[in-house]
Amino acid sequence: MQYNEKGRSLTEMIGVLAIIGVLAVVTVVGFRYAMSKLNANETLNDVRIAYMSIGVGTPQEWTPTEFIPVSGYTMSVRRDKSGRDFVWVKEVPDDICRILLNMTEDSNMVLYTLMNDVIDCQAQMQDIVFSFDGVPPLLPCTGIDDCPDAYNTYCNTSEKLCLTCALGQRKNSSGTGCVDLFR
Repeated sequence: MQYNEKGRSLTEMIGVLAIIGVLAVVTVVGFRYAMSKLNANETLNDVRIAYMSIGVGTPQEWTPTEFIPVSGYTMSVRRDKSGRDFVWVKEVPDDICRILLNMTEDSNMVLYTLMNDVIDCQAQMQDIVFSFDGVPPLLPCTGIDDCPDAYNTYCNTSEKLCLTCALGQRKNSSGTGCVDLFR
């Protein structure tokens, strides 16, 4: 008896399905990255538009932007007492945050948290403050509890701003000024 079977074996079929599965996973991951990159580009363009919309009369409080951002994020702008301009983007996912960090690496833009820490994109959703000259925004305050709980950050009650002590100093016991470390 002679068997003349035509077709593929089960092993060959499983091998083909495995290859198709790997290609599908690679495609989905690539598509997700491309969509995240597109969202990051839209966000950066929205931030630039918001930055250009900051006028001379912009108040020192965070003010919502007058345009609807294409990226879909809520944005606010502010000019602080030092005359520097900032854009605050609310609830940015960590993958978009990482892409934005890479995109702004070669520019003079620096990304901060609301408490003036340089951003590290570790939170699932994060608020980002874009600084256009690399200096963090001055935080408004009315008392010592309004400033970040840092070793050298204090509330200057006359200017109503959170300020940082100079090198070799720390905030005083009342939290309203600085004293020398070795005093």
